[in-house]
Amino acid sequence: MSKVRTFLNKNTNLTFASAFIFGVFINLFGLINTIHNYDDIAIQPFGFGTSVTSGRYVLGALGGIYHLIFGSYNLPFFNGVVCLLFVALAAKCLVSISDIQSKKIGIGIGFLFAVFPTTTSVLFFKFTAIFYGFALYLSVLAAKVLIKSKHGFLLSALLSVLSLGIYQAYLPLTVTILIVYLIKRAIDSDNETFVSVFKTGLYYCLNIVVSLVVYKLVLDMTIYVCNYFIESQQELIAAFANGEAVSKLSLNSYQGIDQMGKVTILSLFESIIQSVKSFFMLPFHDYCSLAQTFVLKISYAVFYLASTSLIIYTIIKNKMKVPLVAIILLMWILFPVCVNLIVVMCPSSEIYTLMVYAFIMVLCTPLLLWESMPIIKNKKVYSFVKKGLSITFALVIISYSVLLNLNYSKMYFYTRQAENYANSIVTQVRMTDGFDTNKKWVFVGDINDPLLKNDWDNVPSYGIPRTTQEMLNMYSRKSWFSNYVGYSIPFANNKADEIRKTQEFKAMPCWPDEGSIKVIDKYVVIKFEK
Repeated sequence: MSKVRTFLNKNTNLTFASAFIFGVFINLFGLINTIHNYDDIAIQPFGFGTSVTSGRYVLGALGGIYHLIFGSYNLPFFNGVVCLLFVALAAKCLVSISDIQSKKIGIGIGFLFAVFPTTTSVLFFKFTAIFYGFALYLSVLAAKVLIKSKHGFLLSALLSVLSLGIYQAYLPLTVTILIVYLIKRAIDSDNETFVSVFKTGLYYCLNIVVSLVVYKLVLDMTIYVCNYFIESQQELIAAFANGEAVSKLSLNSYQGIDQMGKVTILSLFESIIQSVKSFFMLPFHDYCSLAQTFVLKISYAVFYLASTSLIIYTIIKNKMKVPLVAIILLMWILFPVCVNLIVVMCPSSEIYTLMVYAFIMVLCTPLLLWESMPIIKNKKVYSFVKKGLSITFALVIISYSVLLNLNYSKMYFYTRQAENYANSIVTQVRMTDGFDTNKKWVFVGDINDPLLKNDWDNVPSYGIPRTTQEMLNMYSRKSWFSNYVGYSIPFANNKADEIRKTQEFKAMPCWPDEGSIKVIDKYVVIKFEK
């Protein structure tokens, strides 16, 4: 017990313990139940997701090594616990960067990391949760190394490259941590000047630029090497691919990754405006499932205003010189852009919960700045501010705890509904006149069942799918049949356009009406579309 006490006496360790223990406890339903989203059902029983073609070459390398050693299995509990371990390390790292002395603040930040919507969203993608959790930790560690080490520039850039190579959406978190730390240092030290802050800011910016350039160069080189191997070793590859030809690699269009670096000044300006607009509209309407309740909307406004007030109050009390004040305020003006930098990185993409981890800094910043603030002599005002922030923060933790378990419950019922629906389709196909196991199946169109609706469709969720029907219409539809019905269906969906032209198909009613399943030629046709 004495060793445990000694370990917990260090504030960063207390943050780690609170994040990990509370994280496992509050996410327990998701860890011990098998629930799926549109991607998770497709990556069964093993796999780690798309790698090089999505710009995630480090994911491909780490996933391959992990698969050779342990097997990259989609394991809800093990993968989830290891992911939460990395989340706890990220929380510990953030507290260490800011040299937080208050144990209560350390514990609070640990709790927040455990329940933040993006953490829950990562756990929905269990097959790659370990790697995404590791990327999160690397993104925070990169900031720490750059800040704390005198000669940490190259190591920090390397850590950022590794994080980007696993999942690119954590870069805004690194950038936001750097700018918040620089603000904290500027208002906390008597030795800082406009020139020193400006030089440090340029140093940080250069690090981010170098990280991005190296990431892109390594990505291009990886694709080149892979394509050279594919081109020169076709016979060897065909032997491992059962005689099938393997196409050359290229970046796919997912989230605009194939447009990386192709930006105009106008599009950049538009993206920045959109990122700022989305940030400031958060207290009024939800953004990426971060503020789905009235309490959360108000909390984001309270914490942003609290940070602004703390900065202005400290500037006034410390009687800072105008040039230093100007650069501090400039950095704070850039804060919303840094937090929502993902919009600038992916200007033509759908931004969702998994991509907005940097928004956690909106809630953390007042806590990180609190100890830098000069003491408020009026005890009533000090008590009011402290209690107000504490209560608001507690409400955020409770709200997110409720919402994450609500999401798990929704996904549980969606999983059961999709399972039962896949079962019903298989049952009706097998009862169709002329059916035999040699015939290939053709799904024509998307499911549009007017009866496939329930109250869970209206429950708040972290990203997509929003309904069971939407989930069943995504690319992973066939995985429900193979994983839950145990049916390896011989699909021939490439024949859908050809079958649409037949008179027999045109005369068929739509699913789920009687006659919506029919054998046409040598195919079992299920007509979903009108």
